[in-house]
Amino acid sequence: MPTGFFNYNAIATQKRLAAYSSNRSAYATVSGASFSGQFQPLDPKMSINMGLAGQGYSFVCAGAADIKANDILIIDAVEYHVSGIQRFQQASIDILKCALVLSVKTT
Repeated sequence: MPTGFFNYNAIATQKRLAAYSSNRSAYATVSGASFSGQFQPLDPKMSINMGLAGQGYSFVCAGAADIKANDILIIDAVEYHVSGIQRFQQASIDILKCALVLSVKTT
């Protein structure tokens, strides 16, 4: 559904760091955390300028969303780490922009 200047056509669910021990992170799904937003890859030069290792992505959603750096967003069954966020207003609409990096799973 279009909201403001962005077409919010992607649905993301969220995981947040629940525990950390012995150099291992455990993330838990945040209950009720589902966000509509605009998801798109970043230009490779923009990814480099933002200090992202690998291909960067952008997820833009309503400013009231409780997304923080180091959270994980799951979009189309793919996990992306939130490397940073920016909150701003555009035409009196609160917007949250997240910089994402594709998650690398380790065993």
